[in-house]
Amino acid sequence: MLPSVMDGADFQHGSIFFVGTATVLVRYAGFTILTDPNFLHSGDHVHLGYGMTSRRLTNPALDIEALPPLDLCVLSHLHGDHFDRIAEKKLNTALPIVTTRHAAASLRRKGFTAPQGLKTWETATFRKGAATLRITSMPGKHAPGPLSLLLPPVMGSLLEFQTAGEHTALRLYITGDTLIHEHLREIPRRYPEIDLALLHLGGTRILGLMLTMDADQGVEAIKMIRPRTAIPIHYNDYTVFKSPLRDFQKAVRAAGLEKKVVYLSHGETYGFEVPASRWHQQGRGTTAAAEAVRPERQAPTSYQSATATSATNGDGRRGSGISAGLALLGGAGIGAAIMYWSAPQKMAGGSRSGANGKSIPSHRKGSAVERKPSGRF
Repeated sequence: MLPSVMDGADFQHGSIFFVGTATVLVRYAGFTILTDPNFLHSGDHVHLGYGMTSRRLTNPALDIEALPPLDLCVLSHLHGDHFDRIAEKKLNTALPIVTTRHAAASLRRKGFTAPQGLKTWETATFRKGAATLRITSMPGKHAPGPLSLLLPPVMGSLLEFQTAGEHTALRLYITGDTLIHEHLREIPRRYPEIDLALLHLGGTRILGLMLTMDADQGVEAIKMIRPRTAIPIHYNDYTVFKSPLRDFQKAVRAAGLEKKVVYLSHGETYGFEVPASRWHQQGRGTTAAAEAVRPERQAPTSYQSATATSATNGDGRRGSGISAGLALLGGAGIGAAIMYWSAPQKMAGGSRSGANGKSIPSHRKGSAVERKPSGRF
């Protein structure tokens, strides 16, 4: 049981903040969840094993010290671009980390005390106040053929947020660093109603072999998994990423899937609203799939970052995620409108507990305070 929040679980509103690479902050139902922590900066090199390295091309939207208090971390696998030396040094070692059994064993040797290793289809359950979070390991394949034996095991993750009455309010699927393979077809058979999917793309290539989904496989994943909305991540951060986001955007348009995809640049947040019928028991037997999750119907806003790299694509240029999102207004997907605001999540006043468990001020350098648009969120 995680510590309860004072004001209870908010099942109506949620958000996904894109830090960079495969690192996001998921906030929903009172939980704050970090994925695949990668906080190296542009020019830093990451070790991929067997003497191979890759140089980072972007900066994270915020530094690890600026993270809000976390409930847990979801880690797809133990590679340097998904759990880097900064995370190893500065994350709270008592933070629960849901990952593969291989990664969990390695993390324990590094001094982390609460990793939970899962086999495919196994589930870890967390409770916080009135909310329950079930995280189930999904099948993943990081390389073709025998090469997969040389790479660390990888998993996708299915996050199910449930009410006290065990109604599933939201399903979020994170692919992890996988290629398209036959076992992925089992996911929609077991979980036919997935609201949001985070797709690890980039078409990572080492020695000419592809290790993560490229543009075409990303589109195939959308068709196979059938999420109501898909958000591509892990697409432009390292020199080994060979399939740029523009290729995926082109493939999405060719497949007629524009209304199903939301694009985020580093430092942007996707906010969504979950209909009451999904989480508020009204005595009429509503199923979890009765209504789709709705994005917030509000205009995007921007902010002046406290650092030169926040809310940019890492080279000082503001990304195109907002304009891409506005182009989707009126689309179907999980609702009729898309809303972004370009800022990290709101930080409580005064001080708060950072990733290393220490109290740090809310307005320190390297963080930015979100200006929420007026309206329902």
